[in-house]
Amino acid sequence: MPVPSKPRGPSVFRRLIRGYQSAALIALNTVVLFLAINIALLAFFHVKDRLSAESPVTKKYGMEVLRDAYPHRSESEIEALLSETWSRKFIYEPYTQFAESPRRGDYVNVHDAGFRLGVDQGPWPPQAGPINVFVFGGSTTFGYGVADDETIPSYLQRELATLQERPVHVYNFGRGHYFSTQERILFTQLIAAGHAPDLAVFIDGLNDFYYAAKIEPHYTRRLRRVTQDPKSRALELLSELPLARALRAIRVLPRGEPTPQAVAFDDDGVIEGAVGRYLASKRIVEALAESRGIVPVFVWQPVPTFGYDLTEHPFDLSPSSPHNYSKYGYAAMGSRRDGGRLGANFVWCADLQRDQEPPFYVDVVHYSAQFSERIATCIATGMVERGIPDLLTGGP
Repeated sequence: MPVPSKPRGPSVFRRLIRGYQSAALIALNTVVLFLAINIALLAFFHVKDRLSAESPVTKKYGMEVLRDAYPHRSESEIEALLSETWSRKFIYEPYTQFAESPRRGDYVNVHDAGFRLGVDQGPWPPQAGPINVFVFGGSTTFGYGVADDETIPSYLQRELATLQERPVHVYNFGRGHYFSTQERILFTQLIAAGHAPDLAVFIDGLNDFYYAAKIEPHYTRRLRRVTQDPKSRALELLSELPLARALRAIRVLPRGEPTPQAVAFDDDGVIEGAVGRYLASKRIVEALAESRGIVPVFVWQPVPTFGYDLTEHPFDLSPSSPHNYSKYGYAAMGSRRDGGRLGANFVWCADLQRDQEPPFYVDVVHYSAQFSERIATCIATGMVERGIPDLLTGGP
């Protein structure tokens, strides 16, 4: 009986198995290589970040310029302060979207409740008896680039303490990127949580016009992508990998999203829209404050694009920066102030640079310790002129 001959070559089934094994091996090697690259880059960036001798601000502007902005500090102190300022990350917070993360450092300390510690810091929650003052604003109010005792709220603590017999406790709720809309929401949330101050101070202007065309909080577009598009959730996770950071560093990937900009910085629609939003938030805060017996004060802060010779500015302001909206926005607010339309609780500090000596800034927009003190004095003086200390003590 003849023996059946064996089929020549592997069967179709065997070819499929071998093809699967080859594909699986390639996929496994790809995943292992991808993980190995990210682990190696993670270690590299960890060491690089720890050994980096310069903060982002120092790298951008150089220590020579910064020495003039910090005449009272050594180079090592400047670097340590800037490192603590810019190495922090935001944390998620409901309603406002994000908040300053808690921090314990030599120069920058942030309480778990979301406020930066300052001079003679009061306890949390605030106690009945002292005059409790909540100060709201952006990164200039928080005090990016200065120490805890050099922020506007810290100097305001000193100023108000001399005007009152009762103890004064100032709480610095300034936060990076915040403008009047987020401040109003934060004010509302604090009251809803049972933390109502006696006095609420809102320091604004800079960020209201920086976000004049964007018209939304800083991380809104990113959060919108994550919540609306399932693919974006994966992309957001991938964007945080060390490999993505490396690709951004060599400019293979973009470093960030472009900021929407109107046709021109003097666009009337953009400027009036920002002014209208600010005034609407002001009216809402006033109504809520009145219902709770809180005294509100609204401060218009200095900016480098108004009342200041930019040719003397040691830190370059890009011609394409959204900060240029404030040049025209401040003029619009000034006309309302001259017309008496901003109310008796509005304090104008925007002109301080006209009759003061520098240094005003420690970078393109953030205030020096000396200028923070002058702004606090302007606020306290404006409050005295409006009889606010008497309101807080129940006087005439």
